[in-house]
Amino acid sequence: MKKLLTLTWVIAAWIVLSGCGTPPVADDDTVALASCLTEGGWTMYGTEWCGHCKDQKSKFASAFEQVTYVDCDIDAAACTQAGVEWYPTRVGPEWQKFPGAQELQVLKDLSSC
Repeated sequence: MKKLLTLTWVIAAWIVLSGCGTPPVADDDTVALASCLTEGGWTMYGTEWCGHCKDQKSKFASAFEQVTYVDCDIDAAACTQAGVEWYPTRVGPEWQKFPGAQELQVLKDLSSC
């Protein structure tokens, strides 16, 4: 029992010290893209349980904090109003929709960022 408790403490300390759960730091280009998308009126719609949404978020790393994001489980009305049928979906300033996870270069090209 004592070994199990010690192992639990070691694992907990490793998690805390390794920063588990914090996204990697985004490079300058990714930060600029996230800012440009938000300033340009682009929104990402998704859910927390969606694997493709998680993939899309991870591409932005820490810059995802700057992305306008709507969680459709929390704000279903906003997703319905935007006509979102798939997760994730990017919606541009003129209501153009781009479903699915996109590479950052594709988003840059689509948005002219």
